[in-house]
Amino acid sequence: NLGLSVGSSVTITVTAFDEALNQFSCNFTLTAIDDTDPQITFCPGDTVIQVDNNCNGVVGNYASLATGTDNCSSVLITQNPPAGDVIPDQGVTTQITLTYSDTYGNSTQCTLNAITVDTIPVQVVCPSDTIVYAQANCTGDLLDYRGDVLATDNCVSSALLIVNQSPVPGTTISDDQLITITVTGGIPATPVTCQFNALFVDTIKPNVICPTPSGLTLNSTCQVTLPDYTSLLAWTDNCTSIAASMAFSQSPVGGSQINSNTPVTLTATDPSGNSRSCSFIQTVTDNIAPALTCPGNQILNLNNSCFATIPDYTGSVTSIENCFYSVVSSQYAGQISFADKASDYENEAPK
Repeated sequence: NLGLSVGSSVTITVTAFDEALNQFSCNFTLTAIDDTDPQITFCPGDTVIQVDNNCNGVVGNYASLATGTDNCSSVLITQNPPAGDVIPDQGVTTQITLTYSDTYGNSTQCTLNAITVDTIPVQVVCPSDTIVYAQANCTGDLLDYRGDVLATDNCVSSALLIVNQSPVPGTTISDDQLITITVTGGIPATPVTCQFNALFVDTIKPNVICPTPSGLTLNSTCQVTLPDYTSLLAWTDNCTSIAASMAFSQSPVGGSQINSNTPVTLTATDPSGNSRSCSFIQTVTDNIAPALTCPGNQILNLNNSCFATIPDYTGSVTSIENCFYSVVSSQYAGQISFADKASDYENEAPK
């Protein structure tokens, strides 16, 4: 046993002798070589490559997972295609070849399959909450919102994705409605959903008709209480016929004290905050005559012609008027008469 290392050589001399001791020698060179392939101790099995957002898969470094031994040297493991190579699209099977090589040119191989797989679901963005306006019958129709949906898939064209809406377009609603968008046709095939709200909004004002009020009579202090007319207001609304759902107001409020013709406004407000008003004039009348105090009986002396000029006694008359209207007195031959001018001021504010 010479113990030669791989690649080393030694000269071998062979000598032959016959019985007469004659001899003959020859020489040759002995070189040590390694022709034994490396041994595979581990070859990775088939594997999966997950594609990215661009639907591309990247070959992994499978050589780093493999192991092998050799009788004479270390083992170098390489792979083809190399790590980092890009595999376009999903569902593609690529054979990976691992080569186990020793220092002296001996090699052996194993193979595995790498399959690209898309695990990224369809990306769906619903539109923001939308408004459906109430019509005259307090209903609204859902529009087709599918065109407002943003749906994308990393491996499937958006044009091939199927977008559905529930409830379907044209559905009649009378309240807020949750809308669900479902997208299919992507990879993976699991349906993907998103949701948004259709907010039902009533912007139609109620219809109102004011009552026709009766005239009011002022009292001795020139005031009268304004009635509450809200219960006499005629109204209709597109979304309710229940009075308890409505809000009614009056300005000035019922119970206010007025002393002249006064504009009154009645307002009806529906549950959605829409309101409409109507107005009328509350007329008042002063039917109380002024209280007068005349001077006492007077003596008038006749002149030489047996005539006398009647003096002006109007300045001696005192009066009390409930509404503070001006009182005009007039005097006629032989008598003094007074007239309450309140009738001329019934449509004016007190002075």
